[in-house]
Amino acid sequence: MPLKWQASVAKAHDVALRGRCLHVAGTNGKGSVCAMMFAVCKHAGLRVGMLTSPHLLEPLDAIYLAGSGKNLPIEPKMWRMLEDEVQKACCIGAGYASESAEVALTVFELQVVTALLFFARQQVDVAIIEVGMGGRDDATNVLLEPAACCITSIALDHEKFLGPTHEEIAKHKAGIFQRGRPAFVATNGMSGSVQQVIAEIAHSVGAPLSWIPPADLGQSPSHGARPLAQFLQVKGFSHMLQVPLLGDYQRSNAALALALLLELRSSKLPLKSRPEILEGQLDDLTIVEGLKATAWPGRLDWRQLDDGRKILLDGAHNPHAAKELGSYVAHFVRPQPVQWIIALSYGKDAKGILQELLQDEDSLIAVSFSKVEAMPWVRPESPAELVKLAREVRPTIRAKEAATFQEAIGEEVQNPASVKPQIVICGSLYLVADVIATLQSEAQWAC
Repeated sequence: MPLKWQASVAKAHDVALRGRCLHVAGTNGKGSVCAMMFAVCKHAGLRVGMLTSPHLLEPLDAIYLAGSGKNLPIEPKMWRMLEDEVQKACCIGAGYASESAEVALTVFELQVVTALLFFARQQVDVAIIEVGMGGRDDATNVLLEPAACCITSIALDHEKFLGPTHEEIAKHKAGIFQRGRPAFVATNGMSGSVQQVIAEIAHSVGAPLSWIPPADLGQSPSHGARPLAQFLQVKGFSHMLQVPLLGDYQRSNAALALALLLELRSSKLPLKSRPEILEGQLDDLTIVEGLKATAWPGRLDWRQLDDGRKILLDGAHNPHAAKELGSYVAHFVRPQPVQWIIALSYGKDAKGILQELLQDEDSLIAVSFSKVEAMPWVRPESPAELVKLAREVRPTIRAKEAATFQEAIGEEVQNPASVKPQIVICGSLYLVADVIATLQSEAQWAC
């Protein structure tokens, strides 16, 4: 984002958001950490805003607002007026262009600036901001004195922009650290060399750094073969946490979210929404109950079709995320064979993703996804290419293309063992969004 506009953004949210933002970077897990913190702040009755990336069904899905324990609607007309105000300030658009205009915003930069303006105008008590890509050069990296910032994970993704090694990617992620502002980093799966890079950057900017290990898995009540939630214990926190997000990696995300919430609680900020201090609103039991209400669709998300079949949705879009999905499937689906329905964005490490997912007894149907609103640069990988790569990874696998995921779901897969396979739809959050939108539409028509 241009330096001239960075100053304008800083001025716009200086008083309203200073010390109230939680800034979340990382390769995977950012959305889950944000969702957990949002659920807790919402349950506490705080006025809380959240910006995530990318959106699920439509652009405004990336903007959240809650107050008095309820989600608050965001009117599209009002949002467009705020965008127009931002564009006027930048001399962008019909009637505003001038030869002296020095600022041009990308679609994401416009969304970030509008969200910050919106949260400031809404006088939120807390704003939760997810980094779009990287950190150091990301459009969200204009926050002044955030309450805290964090890194959820470091893995290979967006290498064209962030670099080909974990260490180079870590430099970008740690670029959100600020002098005197607490930084929390999840240690799960993080190499010593990556930790050293992050520690050096934290030291160079004067950011107090805390390393956060994953929560321990607690004893959970039996709910059949597939648990409905995870029961977690974090060292130093006296209460068991119940988190309805599945996958072993959520142990790390939950511990990180808790660390940021406890740091936020210690800030003793006066609330904007009412004459009280933030500290008293985030007691231990409120945190526990808020985490129970966490919702984050499209991530290890079990859904049921009209015919009674259950499908598993997951937006695993890089090898690191695919490895976690593969681990979950190995524990809670196999030895039942899997029918993978997969679409990927062009440019992703398709072969690396398929290597983490496919087994010889599985089948694969490669599909595409719909045009992504407000993201014209996003396009799907060719289904034919996915089939070709799948056969390179697993030469004996049954792989084919389908025009749509609906067609793929309707395919009758002949399994040698006469065992019905479990359908798993994954590889791109945009494909998952197509499925969720269709299921929601069918449910509305059924009513």
